[in-house]
Amino acid sequence: MRLPLDLHEDAPIQCDGCGCTLMAWGAFKRRVEAEMSREAGERSTAAARPAERAADTPFRP
Repeated sequence: MRLPLDLHEDAPIQCDGCGCTLMAWGAFKRRVEAEMSREAGERSTAAARPAERAADTPFRP
């Protein structure tokens, strides 16, 4: 990816290989932020799962 020197919301991000415009800088930032938020949610859900399973398992001494 090729980032423009002047980063503003509408600045085009281009493919470094062919020069094709991929998306605007603002759209790219929002996409990365959404992905990071989604991954953080998945990590917290996965971390809670063992505790949920433990609560459903009867205690055996």
